[in-house]
Amino acid sequence: MTAGSMTREGYTRPAAWLLLLLPAAATLHASMYHWPFEDAYISFRYAENLAAGLGLVYNPGEVVEGFTSFGWVALLAGVKLAGLPVPQTAVALSLLCGLLLVALSARLTQQWLGTRSALIAAPPAVLVASGTWAYYAMSGMETTLFALLLTGSFLMAGRVDRRGAAYAGLLLALASLVRPEGAGYAAVVCAALTLDRQG
Repeated sequence: MTAGSMTREGYTRPAAWLLLLLPAAATLHASMYHWPFEDAYISFRYAENLAAGLGLVYNPGEVVEGFTSFGWVALLAGVKLAGLPVPQTAVALSLLCGLLLVALSARLTQQWLGTRSALIAAPPAVLVASGTWAYYAMSGMETTLFALLLTGSFLMAGRVDRRGAAYAGLLLALASLVRPEGAGYAAVVCAALTLDRQG
């Protein structure tokens, strides 16, 4: 077989090898960073109090909104209720979302370029090499989940069927629960879809 031969899935051999190596490279890079980030403990505290039935409070009896991600706090409250350690599980979740983000960036690139050549590995490789990505992948914060939901919504919005638009709307709604600025992204994507249909 030549270097440019195709795999069963239709990818060229170089593209397939690069896509297989990226998760290992991403995990190795992320493991170089200390975790979790100190600000993550704010969400941990709110989540643990919520799970304990004390409400969305940092200190029992003091109603102060000190978190920016309702979705992440609610998710971590579920983690606590499941009997799992919140800090370690939060880091595992942020790393998992970071790895899924790398995979989705490859899929999004393939959708835009319409190819399964080694070119589609370039954007995810740049992402993996980014210190910012690696840092937040090990932070225990909601950053990689938010980026994952946005990327997924862009991927779905690029589909031509109505189901794609519905999935994009669902992902954007979830992104808005994770970060308030998700609502702004939702407005931009909806406007783009509306203009595209009118055109």
